[in-house]
Amino acid sequence: MRSLFSARSPKLAIALCVIVVSLPGTCSYANVFSQLGINAGHESNVPRGQDGPHKEESSFLTLDYSIGKLYELGLKNTLVLSGGLNATRFNELRGFDKLGVSVAANYNYKWALGAYAPVVSLSTSYALEEYDGKARDNELLTLDVSYLKRLSPAWFLTLGADFQKSSADSLPHDPVIEMFGYEPDRNLPYELYEYDSTSVYTDIEYAFENGMLLNFGFRRVNGFTVSSTTQPTLALYKVADALYSDPAFKKGWVAYQLEADTNEWTLGLSVPSGQDSSINFGYSFYDISAVSGNSYVNRIFSVSYVHNF
Repeated sequence: MRSLFSARSPKLAIALCVIVVSLPGTCSYANVFSQLGINAGHESNVPRGQDGPHKEESSFLTLDYSIGKLYELGLKNTLVLSGGLNATRFNELRGFDKLGVSVAANYNYKWALGAYAPVVSLSTSYALEEYDGKARDNELLTLDVSYLKRLSPAWFLTLGADFQKSSADSLPHDPVIEMFGYEPDRNLPYELYEYDSTSVYTDIEYAFENGMLLNFGFRRVNGFTVSSTTQPTLALYKVADALYSDPAFKKGWVAYQLEADTNEWTLGLSVPSGQDSSINFGYSFYDISAVSGNSYVNRIFSVSYVHNF
């Protein structure tokens, strides 16, 4: 895997400087927080393949660390600045191993005093991900607005919407794609992760008296999917928005981008394991409906240990 300090060094340096300059220098204050997470799991369809031969599964291990600072701007206003680093290894599909870095800002406004007063949250984040192959490298800018409300001592509701802009560097000429020669007058872009998407989501959380948290979430995304195949047919070429040899595999695989709508369902359980730590269990189901009847399904099971400092 290439170092994170390679292709995107200028942007990455800016992101890391925000983390280093804004946060560690204030670590003597009580409103500085950090978190370390270890997450292991299994993903049923890592390359988002459409049929059996292309649905490659793998177990994975993720390590992530985040640090942030909470600023009290007033009785009803707070601002949180944070940054994070993460690394994921796929045991059976090493080409999907990745490193990431992110920075974020979150502003919360509470309409009144008290535990049941609703909160409006505005946030923005910028993230970079780098893989073995440059074709899957991407950067993601997210703008999010959400409404948070405690309904009772046990129930907590979140409603939200976001906009995401995914960008990728220009890629060199791909002779494999040129060999297809499907439509000489229509050359598809190479940049697989160049697109915009919007989504709406909801999350409901239930807190047990013993400290356990159970949550259920749903997200509807109008955007795109990046999938892989060993059979890039003429029909696929005509509906794809980008096409490039997939660097996650040694050879014979092609990655493509399709306009798609995604329904994401999540279920999670958090069990306290200490005063500042928890063990979390999660399940996610992705139902992806793309153009021309193309559909993809993915399932992710995970268990994680999280410690707050």
